Amino acid sequence: MYNVTLDENYESKFNILTSGIGIRYAYTVSSNSIMVIQPYVYGLMQYALWDEIKVESLQSESFNEEISSSKFGFLVGAGVDLRLLPYVGIFLEGVYGYLPAKFKDGKIYNIDGYYLYFGASFCTSYGLIE
Repeated sequence: MYNVTLDENYESKFNILTSGIGIRYAYTVSSNSIMVIQPYVYGLMQYALWDEIKVESLQSESFNEEISSSKFGFLVGAGVDLRLLPYVGIFLEGVYGYLPAKFKDGKIYNIDGYYLYFGASFCTSYGLIE
């Protein structure tokens, strides 16, 4: 994964386990007896539970280095859920995540990424109870 916030001499690969808390706003745009279209946006503050960031140089021989990251970052996203059946739908979601990392030279760089998720959605209740 190429990280555009790092110096162009580096490519970063990282694996960070986080837990987050935040807000999500969803609004039903169209609804008939079965089909529902629901766009949504959300923002999360993340707390890194475990982190290991490996950095490899692009201009010299490869080296692996563990970089310490901040414990706090954020994640924002927007998507749309298209409910095709009463309890099953599909979704498409765009996400941006950010976590600062401190390198051994003392400089702090932003470890960030853009993601596109898609898949199936399942719900346990549907519509209003009359």
